[in-house]
Amino acid sequence: MHSTLLAFDIGTSGLKASLVDENLNIIRNVTTTYPTHHYPDGGCEQEAAENARAMARMIGSARCILLGVATGKGLRNGSKGFTA
Repeated sequence: MHSTLLAFDIGTSGLKASLVDENLNIIRNVTTTYPTHHYPDGGCEQEAAENARAMARMIGSARCILLGVATGKGLRNGSKGFTA
């Protein structure tokens, strides 16, 4: 059985994720953005639910990739993001 790792970088303007194999070879990288609300006084905030939804989409997509690899379906050439 091969090991994989899905690593996240939760930033102020978006979420980055990398799916890597057991030798730390990158299988796929993806970045998505979420809204940041800026206020006149210089403050800003984000909705935690938006961040969580972005992460859930990436986890689901990574799972599809891993299932495709495990079943021999592989990945489509030229696909963007975590798309099986």
